[in-house]
Amino acid sequence: MTKEFVFHIQEKLDTFIIKTRPLNGGCINETKKIETSKGAYFIKTNTKRNLLLKEKRGIEKIEATKTIKTPKIIVFGVFKDTEYLILEFIQQKNPDKNFWRLFGEKLAKLHKKHDKKHGLKYDNYIGTLAQKNTPSYNGVDFYIHNRILPQLNLLNKKAYNLVSSKFQKLFNLLPNLIPQETASLIHGDLWSGNYLVNKKEEPVIFDPAVYYGNREIDIAMTKLFGGFSQEFYTSYQSSFPLVSGWENRVEIWNLYPLLVHANLFGGGYINQVEFILKKYVS
Repeated sequence: MTKEFVFHIQEKLDTFIIKTRPLNGGCINETKKIETSKGAYFIKTNTKRNLLLKEKRGIEKIEATKTIKTPKIIVFGVFKDTEYLILEFIQQKNPDKNFWRLFGEKLAKLHKKHDKKHGLKYDNYIGTLAQKNTPSYNGVDFYIHNRILPQLNLLNKKAYNLVSSKFQKLFNLLPNLIPQETASLIHGDLWSGNYLVNKKEEPVIFDPAVYYGNREIDIAMTKLFGGFSQEFYTSYQSSFPLVSGWENRVEIWNLYPLLVHANLFGGGYINQVEFILKKYVS
């Protein structure tokens, strides 16, 4: 942070910044802990316009449901070519024996907030990539046209040629594979890096890519990078049972974040996409 930026933030917070410390874990935004005479804050910055604005709106949308905790928003602003979002700094704890049960219950309550259409009134982001949210009454059509096809269109030519024809075959199967269910308000990017345990041992979720969609999308995402505790899934099922066979649909839903990762980071993510597609189409 430049001296000029520090002075700007001090004015917005109406306090003196004692020191700042970079934080690990983020690959999209620059993140820091700010220590001030009023206490500690968390700040993230990005030069991509509207990225953090849409994140702020997502946090506000989840917070408004009063179902599961999100970090308190302190200040959002723009300084020169940089957007910044200042949140409360949450001191983390290790989960206790009741944490996963509470997490499952709270997420189920969030998912009980419904809309007639899949999507959202505005587009937002998944990572740094645009996430199209054009509303649709049909969840399968929404998934194809707002999630998979935009990511396929971003793939480099070599990767696109590997998977595009198989996706066309998969699209024909999806109406028989995916149940039609009322769209739920979902976090949209619920992996293990986007929650923490606060001092009261409560789940706090952040970095949302919110929209109304099939709630299995959030559940599937929790399993993409290792999975949550089994207590989480048991608790969720007790609170809001998933449609039978949901376990068999996890990989279908995770094609979307895998394509996102292929576009953002390359690597072997396209190989994971190919592996999943082979299970459904020849």
